[in-house]
Amino acid sequence: MLEVKFYDNIDDNLLKFAVIVAKHSGKWVFCKHKDRDTYEVAGGHREDNEKIIDTAKRELYEETGAGEFDLVPVCVYSVTGKTRLIDNSAETFGMLYYADIKSLKSLPESEMEGVYLFEELPLNLTYPLIQPLLIKKVEEQILNTKEIKIISIRENPEYKDISIKYIQGIWANEKSMKVYEDCITNCITTSSPLPQWYLLMDENKVIGCAGLITNDFISRMDLYPWVSSLYIEKEYRGNDYGNILLEQAKKDAKKNGFSNLCLCTDHIGFYEHYGFEYIGTGYHPWGESSRIYCISL
Repeated sequence: MLEVKFYDNIDDNLLKFAVIVAKHSGKWVFCKHKDRDTYEVAGGHREDNEKIIDTAKRELYEETGAGEFDLVPVCVYSVTGKTRLIDNSAETFGMLYYADIKSLKSLPESEMEGVYLFEELPLNLTYPLIQPLLIKKVEEQILNTKEIKIISIRENPEYKDISIKYIQGIWANEKSMKVYEDCITNCITTSSPLPQWYLLMDENKVIGCAGLITNDFISRMDLYPWVSSLYIEKEYRGNDYGNILLEQAKKDAKKNGFSNLCLCTDHIGFYEHYGFEYIGTGYHPWGESSRIYCISL
């Protein structure tokens, strides 16, 4: 009997495959293998020295012909057990993605016979004990979260005091309270593209925050801009909400002419899922160090 488990995060080196649940024009996207008369979502094994997000992009194109698409990481999952097509006695881990496909091109030469669009899930699935669980996870975490929204403090200055209080409460100590207050206050009136600050809202409740700033108190001042102060309330974690803030920061950085986006963190194996690449160590004025990650925009 197969068992499927979901995880918020694991070490990136343990991820062996990527699977992509996709929609196009509001319909589910499924492939049909040349050797099977059943339907499956796109996915495949990670190649040597390949980033897991690049695995997802490659497999999505190779198996569906997807042209332009938005790709969102959902979670890590594993499968153990045995069926006719699967024999996993040891737990193996993969990354689940959701793709909103904007355009479908001709299917490239691959093991897939064709691509099919469905209003409802087809009955004859290749992996009937796995794929419905993956799709349910995508629906829970991605497709049914439309009430979650980002508030830009620059564009919505009426949220200034709320954002100062919230971000201070998460990130400031008694010596740095004014740093956040002054920075957020002046982001509203400056003509410079930086800094910018964001709140993530569930209706009227603040559930997270982030900043887009020139430098995150770190020695690599040749690099900018930086995502800073990323935070999601504990009860909302595991829903990929942090990526909503990351995507907004990436969008605003690119719009303002920046070609890269950086961040510093002590986390290992988390930001890699979102396309960030570790480039080295940086040093803070208070004597500590952090890992530095960057992504090309």
